[in-house]
Amino acid sequence: MPNVVIVRNTYPDDQSMLRVIHYALDKAVTVGAYGTSPNAEAAYMQMQFVKRAFFQTDALPLKHFIITYSHEEAIFIDFDDTLYDTHGNADLALREVYCLYDLGKYFDDPNIFFSTYWKVNVEVWEKYAMGEITKNELIVERFKRPLSLGMDSVDDDFCKSINNTFLMCCSDKTGVVPGAHELVDYLRERGYRIHICSNGFHEVQYKKLRSCNMLDKFDSIILSEDAGA
Repeated sequence: MPNVVIVRNTYPDDQSMLRVIHYALDKAVTVGAYGTSPNAEAAYMQMQFVKRAFFQTDALPLKHFIITYSHEEAIFIDFDDTLYDTHGNADLALREVYCLYDLGKYFDDPNIFFSTYWKVNVEVWEKYAMGEITKNELIVERFKRPLSLGMDSVDDDFCKSINNTFLMCCSDKTGVVPGAHELVDYLRERGYRIHICSNGFHEVQYKKLRSCNMLDKFDSIILSEDAGA
């Protein structure tokens, strides 16, 4: 079995992602794990760290990392907020949805809706990653709770409609973390086998990969739904 590097922007105990990795490899050796990046700025800092390691610059503070990683053969990279600017693109999409559904008539301050959505979204994705809720429960809950702060009643079908529009708007966005294309191209040019591992939804992730012109840059794309995770 080849050596393996896993570049992850996820929770260390994310059971969904771990199942994806084990689906990709009989025995995945996690030699790199990074803490959660809740926004593009943190993701950018993570990407620069990885880029410096592969370009073998700033060698002194990264000496251990470079010794461990510089000759690895297979690289598995998380997609959201590691390569793709998920938070930045989703923020634009959420504001589009707010206007499309005229949600301003329910909220005196739009930030009440936005801030609550982001808080709830983190919570439900944590639960989904741990297998505590289903995909449908995640979809409904992340919109139902913020909408309930402005609307007298919110039914599940309305939440699903907003979610579908939101995902459509998200998947059209092209923003990536600074340095993402350069890093992937650098690895491909040097013969590394690179793979995407993601616990995002199948129908959304492929659209996002197409939108940011990365779909054809990987040896394989492994998603949690494909892995039964």
